[in-house]
Amino acid sequence: MIKFGIVTEQSASTGKVRVSLLGENMATQLLPVVFPGAGVDKYFSLPGIGDQVACLMDEFCEDGVVLGSIYSSEDNPPSGASSNVSMVRFSDGTIVKYDKDNATITVDAVSKVIIKSPDNEIQGPLKVTGKITGQSGAEITGNVEASGQVTALAGTPTLVNLSTHVHISAAPGSPTAPPTPGT
Repeated sequence: MIKFGIVTEQSASTGKVRVSLLGENMATQLLPVVFPGAGVDKYFSLPGIGDQVACLMDEFCEDGVVLGSIYSSEDNPPSGASSNVSMVRFSDGTIVKYDKDNATITVDAVSKVIIKSPDNEIQGPLKVTGKITGQSGAEITGNVEASGQVTALAGTPTLVNLSTHVHISAAPGSPTAPPTPGT
């Protein structure tokens, strides 16, 4: 039979929660939670303490499983939820959202995002609206355009400003001459 209750305890190592059953004045034993994947592919997100859940229980409420958390008048779906949006909103405010109408995935993190992979590739244009900091060098195939000032460290403490940098004239086809002092 289906019963509703409030999660009172979590056991992350077993994937189980204890539930205080509404209208029964009793708490269950630790019950397994039904997950979309618990075998080869694993998905893990326990209902939180205080979450309202639906349970499938035996006739004496001695054993059962937690089917999942349910929204209630106290816990509404997150802001921005719709039939065409799949999203996870974490308690710290971080949101991962896929909007099918726009075919857009948005990660709105309150802190650092780390991507670990032996090889990363972005196909298509990349727009960065903040500072880029590299630590292992850069290789670029193709043209590079800059609309602002470009300064290169040419050996400490020498700086080369690529916007104003000039060389003493050299014969066509020959290597460039050393830079003009002070540029």
